[in-house]
Amino acid sequence: MRLSVSQGDPGYRAYRGLPCSVRPVVWLDGERVSQCVTADTRRGFVLVHVVNQDGKVQINAKRTDTKKERRYGRVEIVLVRT
Repeated sequence: MRLSVSQGDPGYRAYRGLPCSVRPVVWLDGERVSQCVTADTRRGFVLVHVVNQDGKVQINAKRTDTKKERRYGRVEIVLVRT
């Protein structure tokens, strides 16, 4: 399964198709992932915003987008009712 909040990503359609009463919670190697942009269980990666020590999202050098990093491992997506 692949879910993404980025409109140009293949997982965006699946994310938009989720009911409003369901929220995805992403886990990587047994640890909950925050600031997740994309999660792919089949390919085993998550794409997350880079945050500083204060927990604020970082901007790239050109100041056109946020910094993101790809992390690999065992990815689980749990759909939680709100």
